Order: sequence, then C-alpha cells, then structure tokens
Amino acid sequence: MNPPLRILTYTGFSAHGVERPYAKVADTLAQGDFHAAKVKKLQHVTYGKLYRARLNDTDRLLFSLVRHQDETALLMLEVIRHHNYAGSRFLRGAEVLSDKIQDADLQEACKDAVPLRYLPETRTNIH
Repeated sequence: MNPPLRILTYTGFSAHGVERPYAKVADTLAQGDFHAAKVKKLQHVTYGKLYRARLNDTDRLLFSLVRHQDETALLMLEVIRHHNYAGSRFLRGAEVLSDKIQDADLQEACKDAVPLRYLPETRTNIH
C-alpha cells in the first residue's frame, strides 16, 4: 500500500461553497483512490496533463500531480462550477468533450507527474 499523497493548493484556490464535498474528495484522492473520486484524465495539447474529480452533480475539481525526487503530491488547481471548463484559467478556453475524457489510473498519473525543482516541506500553498 502506498503512503498518502500530500495535498497542495495553487495560490488563489478556493473551495467556497463546496467545502464538504471537496474535503471528502481530497481525502479520497490523498488515499490514492482515483476510482472512488471518479477521476478522469483531461487530454489536450494546450493544457498538458490535468485531471478532474467529481465533487457533486455539477461541480468538478481540477488538479494535477507534481513530483520532487521520490515524492508525488496532488496540486489542487480550481473548482470548476457547473461544468464550465471554458471558464477555467488553467484550461485557457479549451473545449472539453465528455466523450473524449478517459478514466485515470493512479500509477500512470504518478509516472506523468510534473517534476518540480523544489517542494516545500511545511507549506501547502504553492504557485
């Protein structure tokens, strides 16, 4: 069994209005259970390797994985309200087609994690 993944948040991240579902999904993701969090991999040349998890019927959590040396962490980017992917600052207006979204696998996602030069020991907010 893998150790829990550390949760980091991007500067300006807010889960306002979805605090309870966010906490539940974040905990599920930290335990590495992508299936229970209904994680999907978003594929597009413009925005790289990003993932989304289901918070409720209409809201999604956009995140990526980052790595420094042998530690992989979850980087929570933003809450996407009402499936408004076009309004995402990270997707930069890219169209997300639901029939093109694939289920994500934790092991594959960890291999594809974005390498960082530094990962703060105590801070959880990064930019």
